[in-house]
This record gives sequence, C-alpha cells and structure tokens, in this order.
Amino acid sequence: MTTDAIPAGLKARLAELDHLEAQLDAQLDEALRALPQLQEPGWRELGRGSNSELIASEIDRATQNQLARWYRHQDPTASQAVMLHNAYTFARGVSVKAKDERVQGVLDAFWHDPRNRHSLTRAAAQWRLNTERQLEGELFLALFVSTLTGRVTVRLFDPAEFPEHNGVVTLPGDPTFPVYFRREYTPRWYDFEAGAYKTGERRVAYYPDYRNAAVGVPGGHGKWVQWERGTEVYVMHVCTNPLGGRGLTHLNPGIPWVKALKGFAEDRVTLTAALATFAFKQKVRGNRVALQKLIDQWGRYETEKRYGPPGDSRERRQAANTLIENEASTLEQLKTDSGSSNAYLDMRMLRQMAGLGLGHIFEHYLGDPSTGNLATATAMELPMLKLFEFEQQVWEDVIGDLVTFVVLQGLRFGPREVRALGRVAVDRAGGSPLWVVEPKGDVDLTVTASLPPIVQSDVAVWANALSSIAQAEVMTGQQIVPPEQKAITALHVLGVDDVGTIVDDLKANRFEIAAVPRTDGQTPEDAVEARLVAAVRERYRARKAALVQDYTSDSPGQQLRAADAGDEPPRDVGKKPPKADVEHVEPITREEVEDYFDWFARMPALEDLLDEMGLTLDDVDES
Repeated sequence: MTTDAIPAGLKARLAELDHLEAQLDAQLDEALRALPQLQEPGWRELGRGSNSELIASEIDRATQNQLARWYRHQDPTASQAVMLHNAYTFARGVSVKAKDERVQGVLDAFWHDPRNRHSLTRAAAQWRLNTERQLEGELFLALFVSTLTGRVTVRLFDPAEFPEHNGVVTLPGDPTFPVYFRREYTPRWYDFEAGAYKTGERRVAYYPDYRNAAVGVPGGHGKWVQWERGTEVYVMHVCTNPLGGRGLTHLNPGIPWVKALKGFAEDRVTLTAALATFAFKQKVRGNRVALQKLIDQWGRYETEKRYGPPGDSRERRQAANTLIENEASTLEQLKTDSGSSNAYLDMRMLRQMAGLGLGHIFEHYLGDPSTGNLATATAMELPMLKLFEFEQQVWEDVIGDLVTFVVLQGLRFGPREVRALGRVAVDRAGGSPLWVVEPKGDVDLTVTASLPPIVQSDVAVWANALSSIAQAEVMTGQQIVPPEQKAITALHVLGVDDVGTIVDDLKANRFEIAAVPRTDGQTPEDAVEARLVAAVRERYRARKAALVQDYTSDSPGQQLRAADAGDEPPRDVGKKPPKADVEHVEPITREEVEDYFDWFARMPALEDLLDEMGLTLDDVDES
C-alpha cells in the first residue's frame, strides 16, 4: 500500500501521533536533566564531574561529623559501637620495640615522657585518639621537635582549624600525598589577673608534613614555615575515611539508622507510658454528684488498702480484693496489648541496619544477647575479626611511622652517642624532598609497634606455635625467631602490662637461648641424653657419698657400702675372703631401712633436677 493510497484522515492521525511522541521525548529529556536539581537520590548527570566530587559536594562533612559526635554522647547504640572499636583495637595498649638497645633508649624516653603519656602512650590517650578518629575520620597529630635535645612531643590539633578546601596542601599530581598543612586558629590563654580565658587575633600558620624535608632546602617552601627558636613543628595527618581529601566520620552510614532506632525506641516508651496511665474505665449512671461520690470512694480505697490503717506495718497495696458495685456502675479493664512482639522484630531490624552502618557490628554486641550463643561469647565473627585486625594494623603503621620519626630526630639533634648510630639524608626524587635515615656500620635502626591478639581463644594457638618454635630451635641448635620477638608475642598473648620493661629485664638476665652441647658424630638428641645421664649420675654419687658419711661403724658390711659409694677401692681387693666372711650376712636393721627411705625422700624432684641442668621435660621426651 503506497502513501498516496492512505486516506487523508489516517495521515492526519499518524502525524498527530508523531508530534505527540516528539513532545513526550522532549518532556522526558527535560525531566531527566532536572532530576539532579530536584536532589533525587540515585541519579547522576553524565559528564558533570567525578563521582568523588559529586559525593563530596552533596555531603556536608562537618555537619555529619557533628551529628556523629552528638549521637555518640546521646545514643547508647552509637556509644557502644565506638567503645567496641576502641576495646577490640587497643585492648591492653601498644608496645614499641627497637632492634638496637641504644635506639630502644630513645624510644623509652619518648614513650615515658609525661607529655606524651598524656597525649599518646597511656591507654586513656589511645582510646581518646581512636574515638576522635572514628568521629572525625581523621587526626592531625602535631609533632613538636626540640632542636636542642631531639625530644619529640605529640599534641592533637583540632580538625576544624584546617580549612575545608586548602587545609591540606598535597603533592602536585598526587592529591593523596600531603606536603603542607594550613592552619587558621585563634590563640587562647588564661589571664590569672582577670580570672578568665582571653583570645587573640586570628592567625594563619603552615606546617610541613612529618616526611617533608623541604624546609631549609634551596628552592623549597621554607619561607612559608615560621617556627619558634629551638623548635620545629610537623604534622602527621591520619585520614582513615577520606572524602575529598578530608576525613568523614566512620559513623556516617549508620547515622540515619541510629536516628530511626532511637526514635522508634522513644515512641515505644511513649506508648507504654500511655498504656500504663489508665488500666480501667468505669461508667456510672447519675449526675456529677454520683460521679464525685465514686471518686471519693476510690480515694478512700487507695488510702486504706495501700497503706493500711494507722499503726499497721503494711506498706504495699492489698491484692485480690473484691469490688462491689451496683447496677448503675460498671468497671471494665482497658486493652493493654502493646504489640511488643512485632515491635521487637521491627527494632531488631533497625538495630541490624544501625550495626552495619556503625562498623559492621553484629546485633548481639549492641544490646540483644538473645541472638548470641556460647560460640559468640568466646569468639568473634570472622568479618568483625578481620575488620578489627585491619584497624590494629592501621594503628601499628601509624605508631610505627611516629616512632621512626622519633628516631630520625634523635639522629639529627640527640646526644652524641645517638647521632653516631646513623646519619639523616634528603631524598630529592619524586617531586618532594623526603627524610632518609642511613645507619652506620651494622647498626639496625628498625623499630616496630605491636598490638595484642583480639580474642582470647588465640591464646592456645599462640602457645602451641611458640612451643613448636622453641622445640625446633632446641633440636636444630638454630635460632628461628628472635628471642625478643617471642617474648613480646608471649607477653601480649598472656595480657601482661608494660611489655617493653619486662623484655628488657629478660634480655639483661637470662634471655638468650642456651646452646646445646654437641660433639663429633653426636646428634642433638644424643647430646641431650648424654648431658642428662651424666648429671643424674653425678647427683646420685654425691647423695650416696653424703649418706655413707653418716655411718661410722667398722663392720665389714658398712665398709663395703662405703667403698661402693666412693672412688677408693675396698681393702683386700683381689684376695679370696675367708669362708666365714663369705657365709656371714649382715642383717638389715630397721634403722638402715628408715635411713634409706629418708635419703630417698631427700632426693630432689625430677623437675628441680632438670631445672638445675637447664633442661625441660620436653628435652627429655624428645631425646
């Protein structure tokens, strides 16, 4: 059928449909373009920019951080989540260890400095830092370095003092690597004369990153950094939940669900209080006089039945009383079904969503023990365990970098014996000069930070592992794991405090593994056995000689016993004894039996004997 054959009316109808389709397409395009302006979630306009820029522009980071701080103080679910992350991450605290004893002295001076104990090294300080990290998503650690002694003091700057868009100056071409920090703050001090705090004029200061060595280098930006005489100030930016280069609270995904859970629980309390307000309703026929008479009767009932007549010791209300009413009065109990069963399921759903948003925390950790069991009471779900282990690793890296910075400053400004351990150089490659530590000779400047295991069930696993390593070292005579590392791990597993001091004491006294004596052609097992047998024989001969000295009689039998106990041969050796002496048998007296029993009782226990020889039961079993 050709176009000319189509009736004119049908052509007009088709043209009208085409026009209508074009109008619908235009309206749809306009609606799609308007969705971002209407703030419809889930829609993005192509070509507008990167996803990170869009998200950063839509999320008010400072407001969300303030909400997280408010809910942490006002809501038990948010507060519990923050405490759980603190407890499982730090447990009994951090320990730092250096390979070299002289480097360890630098770390000990830093770690036990009262200023640093207040801001970093005490358990309370570590909990406070981790709480701020969760609520702000970042930390600005200020590192004050004394150019006279090399001492490093740690302080915490307020993230609000660093502007949103230019507070962190990054490396050109790498927006994730900070170089400088711009701080805008108002100094505040206490005026003792006025008895009040005073504030000064607003200031702007630039601080280099703790890795940045550009200050004082020709061509650097040292002119923007102004330090007081004798002090250098660096900043370590710990950003664990970045958004546009700044930190966003870790509680951000859970805030809407925490708000919903809090409101739901408050509404349930309101309904319960409303149901408890009125339990019965009573109808009475008559006017106001009849109603007032009934009210008076109930008032007298309350007074008499609750407290009893004067002189009676009864305090609580009488139960199971009989209500008497006439046909003009009816008493009905109100419906008290609160719907708690359905409310529990609804609240459980909200708690689960809030737990996911607050750090993937399972509900039985947030106030619902009915969902837990023996396994959850003694262990931890694998997703949560991996999450907390990752957070431990984050803090081990942060504190490891921090103590490495402390060693660096000790090499720059510390005592002469510390500066002799290595030298500090500047690496100019990569677009930004960085500090480099070069040890002198065979000095090992390695420092590490470690945190204890998270769950107690790991104790048996770690104990078996350490025991296997110790047995392998004894059998082979070779050191597999450094002694200090084994001691640190064992003490952490056992939950011992002040690990560093104890390890130092062990190393000074009896730390090194005793080498197993070996001879040509002997295996380690033969060496242990020979050492054990020789020690037992020597101890037995000494005990027997001491026992023989108690006998002073010259009888032939006692002389033979004495000769057998010592090295001196008996008299008349090699001659045939007389027949009377051969046939003569000295009777064993009761006193001799008791003496031998006493001697046996005085023998040391096997464990004590092995301890004197430096052996263990495991050594004997292996041999």
